[in-house]
Amino acid sequence: MKKFVIHLGLTLGILLVVAEMFFRWVIPAPEIPAAYFDPTYQIMRNDAEGPRTGQYTNGRLSEIRAPWRLNEHGWNSAFDFVPKAGRSKPLVAVVGDSYVENLYCAPESHLDYLIYEGLEQEMDVFGFGRRGGNFSNFVPMIDYVNQEFQPDVYVFVVNHRNLRESIMELGRKPNFMQVAWENQQWKTIPAKAYQPHPFKEMANSSAIVRYLRMNIPMELAWPHLPPLFPQEEMAETPKPEVDQTAACLHLIQEMQQRAGNTPILFVLHPNRPSIYDGDVPVVQTEELQIVKESLQSMNLPVVDLNSAFKQAYERDQKLFEFEVNQHWNEYANEVAAGEIVRFLKLETRRLAEQNVRMAP
Repeated sequence: MKKFVIHLGLTLGILLVVAEMFFRWVIPAPEIPAAYFDPTYQIMRNDAEGPRTGQYTNGRLSEIRAPWRLNEHGWNSAFDFVPKAGRSKPLVAVVGDSYVENLYCAPESHLDYLIYEGLEQEMDVFGFGRRGGNFSNFVPMIDYVNQEFQPDVYVFVVNHRNLRESIMELGRKPNFMQVAWENQQWKTIPAKAYQPHPFKEMANSSAIVRYLRMNIPMELAWPHLPPLFPQEEMAETPKPEVDQTAACLHLIQEMQQRAGNTPILFVLHPNRPSIYDGDVPVVQTEELQIVKESLQSMNLPVVDLNSAFKQAYERDQKLFEFEVNQHWNEYANEVAAGEIVRFLKLETRRLAEQNVRMAP
């Protein structure tokens, strides 16, 4: 029996070593930048003290394979972000969630890089993207970007879920700022400091664990127990009705106040299913329609990507996402960047003409 146990242990050990090597070199598991919570601005970014380069993969066969590179400030970008004193060009700050951080594409295919090229390198463009970020996260992000880099233009890229994720009553996102309706006013719920779990960090050093976590989601739950009270005596707590339009207007006003005189441009995600279905016009999602109407009511500039993506799809018949993941691929980044560049050039020309007319 002892001999059998020894042989079994050796066999399992060899299998683990082989599996570890397999998920490092054959079907590589994703390498993910370490998370860091900035206590000064209460924002999430990547830990520049950890590994600064790596390869992110996604899919059962690691169909998506993209390098990532962190600059010294912890942002995944081809650029090293330089404070205002060290720059000679105006700065466009592109702020958003995982679509801006973009672990799925090489840094040279990111929005910030493509916008920079589209503007013919006449302006610097820095991308401040953090996976999981919500609409309300733009508020502390403005404080951070203003203080550290003093941009000349803000571009906020808004996803379909960003507004809902900003309202605590509709779902808690503890590591990002949210708002809640209390006592007939909006209350800011500060982000909770992220603390990496030592056991989780140790487990993530294994390629096997990282591959399984990414491709075979496992949810642990308590065993199902009978209720303490009869079902008829248990009343479900109804979900509160929250005015998302009011929340949106409140957050936009906060952004305006924090940004001061710095122009703000909001860019709304396209509704890809509606585009693929050939809807005319493209049907906007409910949440982004709220954002769009709120911005229009405040006379703020907004770029709705539905038209640009619809024209691109009718022309090229190419999908905007990966077969194994719904994030934008390189082609979608190009279409979005092209529309943002077009608007920025038009706005720059308009302001220049306005200044000429106002000159004595």
